[in-house]
Amino acid sequence: MSLTSEQAAFLALDEEEIRTARDRATVMSANDMGNAILATLGGGGSPADPYENSYEFVTRNHLTLDGQPFTLDTDYKHLRPVYEDEHRFQTLMAGAQTGKTGRLLAHLARTAFGAAYGRMIGYYFPDKHLPIIFSRSRFKPFIRSNAALARTLGAQMAGGADGQDAVLSMNLGETMVFFMTIGGKTATEGLPLKAVYFDEVRKMRLGDIERAEERYSAQTDAINIKVSTARYPESDIHKFFLEGDQRYFHTECGCAGEGVVLSLTFPDCIADLRNASSTLKRKVAHAYEHAGIPYLGMTDEERGQYPAAAFVCPKCGEVLVDPREGWWEPHAPNNWAHSWQMPQLISPTFSAGRVLGKFEKNEDFQEFMNSALGLPYVDRDKMPVQGEHIDACVDTTLQWAAHLSYPVRRRWIVNCSAGVDVQAGYGILVVKQTAENGKQRTVHLEVLRNPKDEPDKTWWHVLGQRMHDYQIRLVVIDEAPEFTASLAFAKAFPGRVYLANFALGDNAPRFVQWDDQTLDDDHKQKGQTAHRHRVSLQRTKALHWSLMRWKNRLNEVPPLTTLIQVLPLQGEKVVFSSHLRIGVEGPAAVGMVLRDHLTRFVFRDVVEDDPKAKIKLAQGQKRWVAEFLGGSPDFAFADLYAAIAADRIGVPAGIRRLGD
Repeated sequence: MSLTSEQAAFLALDEEEIRTARDRATVMSANDMGNAILATLGGGGSPADPYENSYEFVTRNHLTLDGQPFTLDTDYKHLRPVYEDEHRFQTLMAGAQTGKTGRLLAHLARTAFGAAYGRMIGYYFPDKHLPIIFSRSRFKPFIRSNAALARTLGAQMAGGADGQDAVLSMNLGETMVFFMTIGGKTATEGLPLKAVYFDEVRKMRLGDIERAEERYSAQTDAINIKVSTARYPESDIHKFFLEGDQRYFHTECGCAGEGVVLSLTFPDCIADLRNASSTLKRKVAHAYEHAGIPYLGMTDEERGQYPAAAFVCPKCGEVLVDPREGWWEPHAPNNWAHSWQMPQLISPTFSAGRVLGKFEKNEDFQEFMNSALGLPYVDRDKMPVQGEHIDACVDTTLQWAAHLSYPVRRRWIVNCSAGVDVQAGYGILVVKQTAENGKQRTVHLEVLRNPKDEPDKTWWHVLGQRMHDYQIRLVVIDEAPEFTASLAFAKAFPGRVYLANFALGDNAPRFVQWDDQTLDDDHKQKGQTAHRHRVSLQRTKALHWSLMRWKNRLNEVPPLTTLIQVLPLQGEKVVFSSHLRIGVEGPAAVGMVLRDHLTRFVFRDVVEDDPKAKIKLAQGQKRWVAEFLGGSPDFAFADLYAAIAADRIGVPAGIRRLGD
């Protein structure tokens, strides 16, 4: 293989020349420094864009990944367009072991030495262990595989400042790179970042991601890269994938100009040859022989390990001996951001037989869809409440309390309970009343916001007015995140306000504990201000209890579409975020928002540990958790609080009480 002129020039450099170039660079400005270093490495072009793309940066600088030369010319040829894409906003929704880590390393390295040179970059992970592992075992060896780049790691900066070469914060010349935990107290604050990378988005909270994205709000050409294995539809990484142009890989077949997307046609794209006709077997054998590829794309050892199978186009029937022969095609080309779907089915290490074997042996279909096909999936059997359950609780003879006249409301809307989910700058209110039939009747819903025409008042003042409007006898309110305001409100309504927390562990005998019933005196727990009226909950069990009330028709509600309020909108969807900053305002049926929040919970057993859990799991121990499909489940938590408050007030004899 002959060397290019740039490669020959690089190899001709000796250590002294590289050191001289480095020393010259340390006393230059950020842009000049980057240009000098990159020129020494064989680069060129302007300081703002010395390389055409990430792939060119990696190959021209001879970087190695895990000790192996980096190339996409053969088995991984299908990934080259992904690596060459330099759009500033990208989402990679990928299966497991599909090459996404290499893509991240290449893009991060090129960003550090390219257009963002002299700026700060934030790389976020879902827990505290991954930043250390990634930085120490993947990123640093990747940079150090090139002698000249290695010298910029922790080198003295312009102006004589000492460089950093720590595991979680380091400088590459004038560029600072921070490896952080997304949920850390300072991870999303105080850093004016040029670029942000999010790895394993499916384990991150949407609110944490939004706060981290605020770090580049002052930048005119910021970079935002998100990567993750998929989990649930319209949630985590899939939510961001849908916001992009949705690029799927089309394997070339006999369907002229169409191709076949293997992940979207599974299992019809797999031909099981174990019980196939002799005609089909001969057709498959001929296709592989004609292409000069080992039979079924497997070695002798693999053919003995996995079922005999081949990829085929379910439409034209062509045998796809090389599923990586094809093209990427956006399915939503009008969307501005770029998004890529990368399944195992087009990875060179996953033959059709291996995929089929994995499909047959995997007892967790959710994991197969996520890891193998790179697609989101949810098992409806693990979602206790469906839309039809909420609809069955609608009583068309009922009216929302806000639609009643003042005298009628004062007469009939009595003995009410309420729940408030507190967010930073707003609250979600659900008001319930125990009806004559023993059911909990939802009488009011509202997003509480700071009054625009009364700047001296906050949404807490609005909540105080609602306590009067609906004669609320007992309200349960989030203790966090507005601790001081919550406590002040509780003291303003003594005995009628309980501050809620999810302090009860998985093994608690009950999933609700009213502190005033279990403690004789006011107490002060660690980190809390003394207050007698608190309620502690076990999150998963309490949510399941409140949701099952809807499924079992123990609740009732007026028609969902008749209570209209001005809510923040993004497109046609209601959006809730910190201070309700996203989207424009418009009229929306708040009852439909409640329905949406109640019907998007998944309950499942997990083995992996939660780094934020108060009780750590033993090795292999399972924990029952509730997961929400996208967004923030504000109304579901407010409904839970209102439900336990209504239960505390009491129900007629013969009706099952909370925790019985």
